[in-house]
Amino acid sequence: MTNDLGEVQLLRERFVAACGRDGVAGETLEAWKLVFTELVCNAIEHGCACDGDSVRVRWVIVSRHIELEVTYPGDCHGNLEELFEREETNFSETGRGAGLILVRHFMDEIEVRPVDGGGTRIRALRYRHRDEHGIDGDAAGVSA
Repeated sequence: MTNDLGEVQLLRERFVAACGRDGVAGETLEAWKLVFTELVCNAIEHGCACDGDSVRVRWVIVSRHIELEVTYPGDCHGNLEELFEREETNFSETGRGAGLILVRHFMDEIEVRPVDGGGTRIRALRYRHRDEHGIDGDAAGVSA
């Protein structure tokens, strides 16, 4: 997709429809909407510096898990993985940072990796049957 925030809603609707066809509903579907919006909008806002930049969004929905991957041309701004690990934000002063904290709490795994040739890839995964994977809390494992 291009780096136009106006395109996010349509792509999110496609993602939500795919989740719905595979039985994702209720609070879980609402959480996935948040995750999708946060990761894609942040990639556009912070990872696209030029008019011609684009963001690649890919998802996999299988019986074991749902995975969302967002790749953008910009390098990690500082240590992006630290944003996912932080327990506190300065949200009350700046209005920023809460979305990534919510993403972290909903996901079971988050990877932030540089892309060969430049760019950054964020991969977020949530197991569909978390108890089978020994997951009973809400915090994601973050790797860089």
